[in-house]
Amino acid sequence: MDLDHIFHSSFYHYNFFFFLQSLQLILLLLLFGTAHKGETSPAQHDPAQPSTINLIVLADTATRSVAILSPLLLLLLHLLHIPLANLDSLLRSTSPEFTLCGTGSGGGGGGGNGRFVGGALRPAQAGPNVIESEEHVLKMAKHIKGITTKLGLPLVFKSSFDKANRTSSKSFRGPGLEEGLKILEKVKATYDLPVVTDVHESHQCEAVGRVADIIQIPAFLCRQTDLLVAAAKTGKIINIKKGQFCAPSVMVNSAEKIRLAGNQNVMVCERGTMFGYNDLIVDPRNFEWLREANCPVVADVTHALQQPAGKKLDGGGVASGGLRELIPCIARTSVAVGVDGIFMEPLRNLEELLEELIAIARVTKGKKPLKIDLTPFKE
Repeated sequence: MDLDHIFHSSFYHYNFFFFLQSLQLILLLLLFGTAHKGETSPAQHDPAQPSTINLIVLADTATRSVAILSPLLLLLLHLLHIPLANLDSLLRSTSPEFTLCGTGSGGGGGGGNGRFVGGALRPAQAGPNVIESEEHVLKMAKHIKGITTKLGLPLVFKSSFDKANRTSSKSFRGPGLEEGLKILEKVKATYDLPVVTDVHESHQCEAVGRVADIIQIPAFLCRQTDLLVAAAKTGKIINIKKGQFCAPSVMVNSAEKIRLAGNQNVMVCERGTMFGYNDLIVDPRNFEWLREANCPVVADVTHALQQPAGKKLDGGGVASGGLRELIPCIARTSVAVGVDGIFMEPLRNLEELLEELIAIARVTKGKKPLKIDLTPFKE
């Protein structure tokens, strides 16, 4: 039996023990309340016999009750076909979740296999920033799926048909809506992968919704109500990138716009915050604060390291640069904090990085919540 199996087995049994302890506490409180109701009024008390409740007897009674109920609970789990290993998700999963409907039955990195749920590293959204050509995109999809399948990590392939917010008008924007969607359809059909792509205008949403499994709202447009509503009405999963100029609390409103349009399948994405001119910084606190949107949280570990308009071009003008060497650092941080998924562009060492992130997720998922006494700070 390997160490990983021992760790997970111990972890699941710990959660079951914790569940029984909680049940014991509930019974204890119920018995305490019953005993309290059964007390005589203060006027009837004998001054020589102070009013007390024998907590030891109550605790013993609760323990005996749990001892009787424990086998019954295990029998119930067996009859419901719920393995003990799944008890963890039943006890700890509190974030909304939804299933990615891919083009086929899915597999290690296939289409229908991806679930976004709070607290676990789930589908990786990865692919080239923009569709350069059909040949290039198919080659990238094959390469990335090979890596994620090997690691058992579901993949959502990402690429853009149009980069409408390029810093420079000289930069390549993509093949456009019609041609780009045809190429993404071919990716889905060839490699059985769900795909994500972004929209910039409301009229694009209907066509994109017929192809994409996830529709992405760019960071600069995260507050655009008409665009959010149009995307929501497609019924597809909506990934809203937090604007570089926004506090994480703004995403609460953006996610709510999706829900009010009748679509509950929404997630929000951290992609950095402006840190003066031409620079972004990743605030790890945002990974926790974005939970206020009551939906899965994704970390974009590549665009979060952009340096907007930070690169001067020959002949004048500027373009965006970036700090790609810091991608592993930000990726490790976000996964250790507990994001529900990662978004990245391909790297040369993609397999090694994803393998490390999965290992980090396994460890941090097993950590017990840490309660900190803030009393000294309140004085």
